Amino acid sequence: MKFFAGCFAFASAFACAQGQQLTSCGAPSDGPVLNGIDIVATYNLAKSAQAGSTPPVAGTSEYSYTDSEGFEFHFANANNQALFKANPKNYPVGAGGYCGLAVSGNDPMCSGVCQGPACLTSDSTYEMANGKLFFFLGDGAMRIFNSNNATASALDCDANIAKVESSTGSTCWNTNKFMCHNH
Repeated sequence: MKFFAGCFAFASAFACAQGQQLTSCGAPSDGPVLNGIDIVATYNLAKSAQAGSTPPVAGTSEYSYTDSEGFEFHFANANNQALFKANPKNYPVGAGGYCGLAVSGNDPMCSGVCQGPACLTSDSTYEMANGKLFFFLGDGAMRIFNSNNATASALDCDANIAKVESSTGSTCWNTNKFMCHNH
């Protein structure tokens, strides 16, 4: 049984490592941030510990907001749209919305810091860590992220994202890497 659990975690981590090295992030022209996930609703689900029982909430272009850099965000309703627009910093997303394990630099199958895709349709691939909403390619990647100490992994993500934002002069948002694996 231990062998199969190890293989499962290995397969999930390997899929996360398939992303390219994190030297830039998605562009506004690639599509909406997090493929249109309602950050407010999903953040609140994760904060209330409902992650693991409810998939991320999909937004709609009917309730959208475009920030000063041109990134478009979708929401499920006008209230969430207004809440985010009033203060986006109230809903922080870790790792720019990419796979937290890949961006942490702790993915055993990635040499360095990778731009791993995030699964946005599973109830078992997002969580709160260090006050931020994190997404993962699969539940195995999320387990490895947490086994390495979720707070330390989240801080590694913060540092790695800050480096990319500093070098590119742009906010790091996942608008281009979405996939689910082994959830």
